[in-house]
Amino acid sequence: MEDFDAREELNYGMKGYFFRVHGGRVGSLLKESHLRIATILLTAALLVPVPAAIAQTTIGFADPSDLETLLDYRLPDWGYHRWDARLSLDGSGRNEGDYDRSRNHGLFTSSGFIYRESEKRILRLSALGRGTYSNEDRGWDANEDREEMSYTHDRFDLQIYLAGDLQRYVGTSDYFARGLVSGSAMYRETGDDRMEGDETSESTHYTRRYDYSAAGTMGVGRMRVITPILRAKRLSERLVALGRTPLTPDQVMRAAEVFAQVTGYSSSYDRVSRRLWRDVFESVVDPDQPLSIYEIE
Repeated sequence: MEDFDAREELNYGMKGYFFRVHGGRVGSLLKESHLRIATILLTAALLVPVPAAIAQTTIGFADPSDLETLLDYRLPDWGYHRWDARLSLDGSGRNEGDYDRSRNHGLFTSSGFIYRESEKRILRLSALGRGTYSNEDRGWDANEDREEMSYTHDRFDLQIYLAGDLQRYVGTSDYFARGLVSGSAMYRETGDDRMEGDETSESTHYTRRYDYSAAGTMGVGRMRVITPILRAKRLSERLVALGRTPLTPDQVMRAAEVFAQVTGYSSSYDRVSRRLWRDVFESVVDPDQPLSIYEIE
């Protein structure tokens, strides 16, 4: 089955007057009187009302007057979440005569994202954590010119980022409120140990930092999303073109519910198209009469 464009628009045409004048210099071969006549004729042509017959009044379906389903459609309450983690370790070492050196490094990152959407609210929550540890050791054996020496450096870093975004409509009105919060925290600890003969020294340093922000807005207006129901109705028409029965109103709504979650499929699965269309067809196609590979293509 051919995929759909990610955006669909519903437009209504209307009768109106359009007037546009482009200014500029014309070659000297035209006289000023000719220019005035041409300007008058062009202006008169542009002031002619645009016929309603050429305005866009359809939605591209077999029944262009069927708008009730589109106008009554509301987004389902759905959402998805994603979590990722990564661990990496690396190190190196070197020994050359009376000199030794080693390095070790570790990195751990973890991130999560939560998304919830419905006709009344949109919620986004994200978090990221990152921790690193590094260690370096150096050592020199004693000889006739110096005493035994060693140096050790350790460092640990932890970073956390949090963000939230909530937009919610007040009841059934077009008034909405939106709140945004974000924050970050950082912790760092470094340690140095030195030894030269019988003398030793140790030092530890700590660094802590945090940042946060919060904002709130209120407004009025609502953008009605009808892309899922448009896709479901297009699917029904394409099934009819294949010689199959059209989808029932209940099947159209079930397909639209799956199409509404395209963003979640893209963010949660590797083989997006396969998983999406599998769920679409399972919700609308009779298991006893599955689509053939040629019909899907």
